[in-house]
Amino acid sequence: MSRNPFDKSAPDMTASPSRKAEQPNGADTPQVPGSNPYELLTRRRVADEYGIRVKVLERYAWAGGGPKMVKLGRRTVRYRRGDIEAFIDAHVVDGQG
Repeated sequence: MSRNPFDKSAPDMTASPSRKAEQPNGADTPQVPGSNPYELLTRRRVADEYGIRVKVLERYAWAGGGPKMVKLGRRTVRYRRGDIEAFIDAHVVDGQG
């Protein structure tokens, strides 16, 4: 006996059950975009997401003292998200002076 496709009273058993996407670390919670500390970001993306100007990042790269960077080639530089966030955390002041 086949199910009538126009009968809305019976549940559709052909649809796959909804399930959470499996995470590489076995966690049940979904990955939040931007939460991977090893994600490599361009200077433009760092500027857009964290508000650090591209020129400031270039100056740090030339003079030192800025966030850690990954050199992928002679002129190709990327920043790990975790290194940018660690740099920002290291420069938090308490507002007392």
